[in-house]
Amino acid sequence: MKNSPMKNLLKLIALNLTGIESVCRTSDGIYLGMHEGDIGYNLVLGRPARPNERPDSSGIDYTLDVWDSFTSKERVEVEHLAANMPDGTPIPLLEEFGVPVGTRKEGK
Repeated sequence: MKNSPMKNLLKLIALNLTGIESVCRTSDGIYLGMHEGDIGYNLVLGRPARPNERPDSSGIDYTLDVWDSFTSKERVEVEHLAANMPDGTPIPLLEEFGVPVGTRKEGK
């Protein structure tokens, strides 16, 4: 079964294994999460660490590996969702997570 754009976004920002169903970003850059089955965003996740391009930075490696695994359609869906979050403000994928937005894969 295909993942939803929100599930792919959660996977991209490494929140897919935590039981979080949805995430939003406040205007001051704080991330809030919603557990599966909860009503509203009641988990304060904080701010992400800045993307680190050091060779030993496994976080950015994980993020880029996930991004590379998405089809072109999934990338467009995640970029659109991040830019047009239903709750909160847009999620700046490049600035906060190092995701090379706007890149497309051919043939997928």
